[in-house]
Amino acid sequence: MQGRRARETRTRILALVAAAIVTTGAVAAGSGSARVAAPQWQTVPALGPAGIQFAFWAAGRLWVGNWGASGAGRLVSGRVANGRVTGWVTTNVSLGGFLPSTYTVLGEYLVYANTGSGGPPDVKAARLLPNGKVTALADLGGAPPPQSTSATHVAQLTDRVVVQTTFSVGGERQHPAGCCDANGTVVDWNSFLPYGASANFGIDRHGRLWLAWSGRQGAAMVELDTATLKPRGKPVTAPGSTYKIDEMVCAERCRLVIEGNYGDRRPTASHFWSWAPGERSVTQIKLPVALVPNTVPQLRGARDYRGRLVVAFEVPTKTGGTEMVLTRGDTRGGNMRVVRSIPIPYTLGPLRNPTYFYLANWGPGSGWGVGAAFGPSAFAVAAQYEGGKAGTVRTAILPL
Repeated sequence: MQGRRARETRTRILALVAAAIVTTGAVAAGSGSARVAAPQWQTVPALGPAGIQFAFWAAGRLWVGNWGASGAGRLVSGRVANGRVTGWVTTNVSLGGFLPSTYTVLGEYLVYANTGSGGPPDVKAARLLPNGKVTALADLGGAPPPQSTSATHVAQLTDRVVVQTTFSVGGERQHPAGCCDANGTVVDWNSFLPYGASANFGIDRHGRLWLAWSGRQGAAMVELDTATLKPRGKPVTAPGSTYKIDEMVCAERCRLVIEGNYGDRRPTASHFWSWAPGERSVTQIKLPVALVPNTVPQLRGARDYRGRLVVAFEVPTKTGGTEMVLTRGDTRGGNMRVVRSIPIPYTLGPLRNPTYFYLANWGPGSGWGVGAAFGPSAFAVAAQYEGGKAGTVRTAILPL
């Protein structure tokens, strides 16, 4: 545990957010061809004191932003071509009189929900536009099943949006619940979901709705009936010792990316694996690079790419720095190989008088962890530095 706490202390001075983008004018992503230019860092326009809390791709643009007062978002976005982001546009989200209790990113929307009124949650969203602007808040309705998704706090079904909530039973007891079923009723989940468990939705490309959570018994999943929001069968638990769920990757099916087993410090020890319901064992995700002794890489995001599992790792280097490594394996994450990598400078400016330092910033984003998100063919790394008169955010593009 002391080693784990030391890694977490060091991680607190690192701000790494992954974002999805689409690149054009380059060789086919993930081909490994030498014609693909090496990723390069570039500066993102200032986001204000809050810095960067999330990044994602929507409407053909890379978006980087933060949640301001009461969750009102501040965003900068740009178009991507040849591995560079250009034409940055800055915009703010106005919430008017709406007072949300939760907010998150869902596809091409910033989604805001008020779940504290005691009744069904009120969900509204601002849509992101191709010109870098956003719409006013409006009710968020249903949508066709996506080709791939990550873990989300809000699920968009074909006919409506559903969220997690709680409700009181017997005066003081709180039960976990989902809202709402096809009849507009809050559904009690207390029979299978522990109160306070870290749970997230996932929707596969067939429109099936899944709920995943981690707790004392490990990482578990269950399919929910989209009309009733009740389990279709019993929840199933992933084999092995789980520290936490890093991501839920949904495409043909929904798969968990899990980490744990930190008591085993051997270089070949399994600290990351994937698993989906119906599989009798987990699949070890092996990072195919030499690691610094007594260190464990940090998993920063995962997604399905053309039927294969792509995973991003932050890896400590021998010089005391860190590097982002993008890997790709088979459907379950076996036989990983490195696709792209880029070192992340620890400081900017002269070594004896550095101007900027990394600043911890754990934004909400999508799913667990730092809010990693992938696009159809690329991955963007963003790092925030602090010091001097102002902070700096830089981003780099890694084709898949």
